[in-house]
Amino acid sequence: MAYNYIDNFMRGRAHNLLTYRKPFSLFQRHAALALQYQFKDGDDRQALCKQNGNGFGASFRYALTPTLSLIAAASASQTTQRQQRAAGYRRRIDTLAEGVLYASKKIYLAAVFTQSDNAISPQQTANRGSASSYEALAKYRLTDHIQPNIGYTRLIQARAGRNTDLLNYEELGVTWLLNSNMQVFINYEFNNLSRHAPGVDASDKLDMGISYHW
Repeated sequence: MAYNYIDNFMRGRAHNLLTYRKPFSLFQRHAALALQYQFKDGDDRQALCKQNGNGFGASFRYALTPTLSLIAAASASQTTQRQQRAAGYRRRIDTLAEGVLYASKKIYLAAVFTQSDNAISPQQTANRGSASSYEALAKYRLTDHIQPNIGYTRLIQARAGRNTDLLNYEELGVTWLLNSNMQVFINYEFNNLSRHAPGVDASDKLDMGISYHW
């Protein structure tokens, strides 16, 4: 969730992607590899925060047991000349993430740590420092249809030698599983940000939605 509003580079939602995925066996354990290439989108009609240069990313998942897995991912993306000239973006953006996942029939536990060198802040001219995120999520299957969840998300960016919180909230919610494909969810975010920089939302939030997986 920490990178959810980034939709130009390769750390969340993105476009112009070519993806290859390969499951395989390693030391008699299940593993999976994903490789991804992003094509340049330097259209001047796009806002600066929507542009991107060429990029490459990879992720690796290794199952220690049938329920416990380790995950690592990395990406490197070029920025466009317009981003560098007009907003001070660095020439390259590197991101590294490590995570752990426990998933059984009733319990889901996940945590991920991510480090990126810049281009996180909604304020374009602030995209010159490192950023770190810490995320954790726990779910428990109470019944065949009810699954409550609790989570924590924090995103920190270095600005002018100081660390600034862009995100810092706890999340409490519940999901109603209608069937194996469709679910309805409601989540409430308790925001911990009281003093924040311009452009950073510090309000509590209520999210409601329905999703379909196939």
